[in-house]
Amino acid sequence: MGNSDSKANFREAIVTLQNRPVPATDEAFWTGVFTLPASAEDVFSLIAPNDVRELRKRQPINLATLLRKAVDFMSKVVNDGNEKVSSEDRWVVLNCVRMVTRIMPFLFENAADDFVERVMWHNLDPSIPLAVEDDGEIQVAGQENAPAVAVAV
Repeated sequence: MGNSDSKANFREAIVTLQNRPVPATDEAFWTGVFTLPASAEDVFSLIAPNDVRELRKRQPINLATLLRKAVDFMSKVVNDGNEKVSSEDRWVVLNCVRMVTRIMPFLFENAADDFVERVMWHNLDPSIPLAVEDDGEIQVAGQENAPAVAVAV
């Protein structure tokens, strides 16, 4: 992303994620998020720690969608059965890894926050509260646990 327009577009996408809901079905938006960065340095310089914290606080569903889309794309490439991965897919997978690497440390800052438990291990909406049973099992009232994001990889 040596081009300043690409950097500006990527930065704009991060700000959009913080400020308004972006549907998981908006493929053009999500594709842009994962194809714009050109290097790990770009991802780390254009996604500041406070951006992740604000995204978590203001638009947790966007954050969950970002993580799920990254893992889904990586899983798709790994499981598609092709021996040779296209250079485009390789690029997007690399950017997915970069973004997950950038975001995850900030999700573990608050040990009392169960965002990671709900989103990564139980594939739940980040706003759904969890109940921990006496035996340590996690239950969600009225909802079956779907395959988790982390299990998809």
